[in-house]
Amino acid sequence: MSTDRVARAETSGTTRVVWMISPDEGDSFALLGEYDDLRWLALSQHLVRRGFEVASSLGEGLPSAARPAAVVLNGLNRTAPQAGRLVRRVRSLLPEVPLYVTGRAAVEVASAQPPALAVQAASEDALAVGLLPDGSLSSATPSMDWWQRLTPDRSGGPKAPLGVLDVEATRGCTHACTFCSVGLGPDGYQRGWAPRAPREVAAEVQRWAGDTGASRVQFVDDNFLGSSREAAAWAREVAVELRRLVPALRFSVYARLDPTLLDCLDDLRSAGLVQIHSGVESASPRMLRILRKGVSRQTLDRVYDRVVEHGVEVVPSFIMFDPRAQPADVRDTLDWIRKRDLEAWFTPTTALPYAGTVLTEELAGTTPQGSVFLGRDGRPTEPEFAFSSVSVGRALAVARELDAVEGARLSPPLDTLMRIRMRRDAELLCAPVDGDADLRTLARHRARQMALVAAELEE
Repeated sequence: MSTDRVARAETSGTTRVVWMISPDEGDSFALLGEYDDLRWLALSQHLVRRGFEVASSLGEGLPSAARPAAVVLNGLNRTAPQAGRLVRRVRSLLPEVPLYVTGRAAVEVASAQPPALAVQAASEDALAVGLLPDGSLSSATPSMDWWQRLTPDRSGGPKAPLGVLDVEATRGCTHACTFCSVGLGPDGYQRGWAPRAPREVAAEVQRWAGDTGASRVQFVDDNFLGSSREAAAWAREVAVELRRLVPALRFSVYARLDPTLLDCLDDLRSAGLVQIHSGVESASPRMLRILRKGVSRQTLDRVYDRVVEHGVEVVPSFIMFDPRAQPADVRDTLDWIRKRDLEAWFTPTTALPYAGTVLTEELAGTTPQGSVFLGRDGRPTEPEFAFSSVSVGRALAVARELDAVEGARLSPPLDTLMRIRMRRDAELLCAPVDGDADLRTLARHRARQMALVAAELEE
């Protein structure tokens, strides 16, 4: 599928054209809404204000507009293979035009391409501030100031297939988790957190909620509370504005389970917070230190318990099988999941060494030389780690074998069950797992998987 849209600057004289292409894998639940598209829309809107004509397309087709001064691809983690294929299509047609990849997987996509294709990773901030009329990038220091002053225009209204509105209120994160690609650019990390004005955030929610009838909002930020010093006070102001402008709201955020959250939890709950998506990663004190999560096990437990006591659901994600994990580390996380009845959210995951991250540097020697998440052919590759514990490596293999062998025999199949759970999480209705037959099936499968993993770790 490919759709074209051209946005023109209201200026006189010669206008430079920029092609902006956002791949669409055609199978991602999140892409039915506007999730990552919001920062893409903002960049397009800002470039138009700067005097560029932006020709946008969705999918793997190329815009039909005039020859561009530059081409920008939206590099998302889940659409990285499509971005890799688009690189080749663009280069076959435009061998000399500057070609940039932006987005959370920009460095990964650019690193996976042969040098001859001349693909450059660039942050949205670098492009917004530094793209020149000839398509080159200036050396201007990237800044998020341009975005903080801009509310993305959603031509035709927002996409909200589940009646849930996606809103981006902040960008960036000041924390330093080793595996994270937030803030990662070709020259390393740009640590920072930029919030929009609380009144503007609430006004955007009010506007689109009124137009669509949506009473549920998913804040799709890198980290809603991305600064330990400023975020809580800002969030309290947001809560005041939301209560004033959208009093019947239900919303979710992406946030860490840390003391910053507790500093504003009461306020956010009173404004309609019902769900927090959080990367727990591990319940092992040792692995939390290795991953540089910046929270202790005691803090993790304390914050989780307080959040749940406030009637707010936590949707967790984990890095269960880091190649440096020992059996005790994995058991700690298994026990943590069981104690909280979170089996439906267990998955046999390992670390993904995205190019340029600290994790990739730390795992040097445990993966093939130069290994990245994408292969040279643009297809995803499964990194082959050298696990420091043989039993942890075996446990991961056992868990994945169960998914491969038994997953298709489940009714519905495992892939369908995972999508049902994703939809359940995204609807913000916080329906109990026990109340849905399909989710009970998923939880039983994961509980069996966890038991097999635990048994393997004992051998």
